[in-house]
Parts: sequence; structure tokens; C-alpha cells
Amino acid sequence: MIQGILESGKCPPQEMMISCRTKKTLEEKKAQFGVQISTDNRDVAAFADILFVAVKPQFYAEVLEEIKDLLTEEQILVSIAPGKTLVWFDEVLGRNLKSDSYDAEYPIYGQRRHDGYVCGSTCDG
Repeated sequence: MIQGILESGKCPPQEMMISCRTKKTLEEKKAQFGVQISTDNRDVAAFADILFVAVKPQFYAEVLEEIKDLLTEEQILVSIAPGKTLVWFDEVLGRNLKSDSYDAEYPIYGQRRHDGYVCGSTCDG
């Protein structure tokens, strides 16, 4: 997904920050893509205007609990997880946020796929 977003030209690498569990993986991604890195999801949540939550579905609640106090009304939260509804996000976060749920609308290695798009009640689009 990182490569697809960068190849789209919508976000230069210096304006993207990612987190991973291991420093080794982060260093590999930094070398490969030139993005900013952190082992702390809270750093990424505080940094991002648009926050992609791209973890295995069983880790969503844990990650959202970790970052929810840092999310602002100006940020957009994008989920690519199957089975996690906008209502579920609102319940876990304890409030309605701008949230988009994608079932794969993002550039992937230069190609655009569109399988579904849902916009939350607080979105403009």
C-alpha cells in the first residue's frame, strides 16, 4: 500500500510516517521508501492528517485504544479491514470521527482498484 500511495504522487515520502512493531522492519521500509518511521503508533497518529489503520483485524481495537485520545476532528481515519464497520469504529473510539472505510480503493503498484467505499456521517464527501 505504501508504494501505491507514493507512486500515485498524492503524498511525497517525507510527508508520510509509518509504524511497525520491529525496528528492523521500519529500517527496511525507510530504506525502501524514504518515509518517516516510528515504533510508536501514537507518533503516527499525532503526525497524520489522514491516518490509515492497516493492521490485522484482531489488533484494531488495541491500536485504536492506544491512539484514540490523539485523534482530532480534522483528521480522517481510513480503514482497510474487512468486517470493521463505521459503527464499530465509533463505538471503540467513543465518538464519531471523520472516518472512511475502504474495501480497497487505493493505488496498488500503479493500478487503481475500487471494490467499495463508505463515508462516515461526519465526512463531507
